[in-house]
Amino acid sequence: MKEKIPIVFLNYRSEKVSCDYVMPDNKGGIIKAIGYLYNKGHRKISLFGMKPLGIHQKERLEGYIEGLKIFGLEIKEEYINLPERKIGGTEEINEYARQTLKNWFSMKERPTAVITFGDIYALSLIGESAKIGIKVPDELSIIGFDNIINCLYSNPTLTSIEQPLEEMGKKAVELLIERIKNPDKKIEKIIFDVEIIERESVKEVRL
Repeated sequence: MKEKIPIVFLNYRSEKVSCDYVMPDNKGGIIKAIGYLYNKGHRKISLFGMKPLGIHQKERLEGYIEGLKIFGLEIKEEYINLPERKIGGTEEINEYARQTLKNWFSMKERPTAVITFGDIYALSLIGESAKIGIKVPDELSIIGFDNIINCLYSNPTLTSIEQPLEEMGKKAVELLIERIKNPDKKIEKIIFDVEIIERESVKEVRL
């Protein structure tokens, strides 16, 4: 930026850096997911992911808290499980997922659904649930975020929040070309809507 090279952030933004960016609606996506679960009868909705929190995770956490408020649901700290990443890798996620499930299912009022920071966490919950005898979605509905290809191959298949990556990439290139042509034009902050892709990992519950 000191060299005044045109820059556009894709899937990233920073309050410290003033430049064009293209982002998914992380916050709005989680609010949509809470509304989706609410309409299927869920009132005890939990959250699973890992720290440290990047910009996407912070926005998704904000969406979770705001979404619960919008639908008049209680914010329970014990329903929010965001352990600290120490070594990284799938084995660590699986271990935390297993601990989280055991903790939630030991509660008197256990959550009936969980929204995750990303599909990798949701898929881990599905895998670990099968190992310890928890039925998804009969006993726990699960929603991921990102809609990666693996969502199609889990058992049950994973309901996920999809961001329009191709459209976002196209818009980022368009912004970059515009910035090259007109270096002094007003900064643009583009937020793309996301949508819920329904599969088998969410079940309606009776109130």
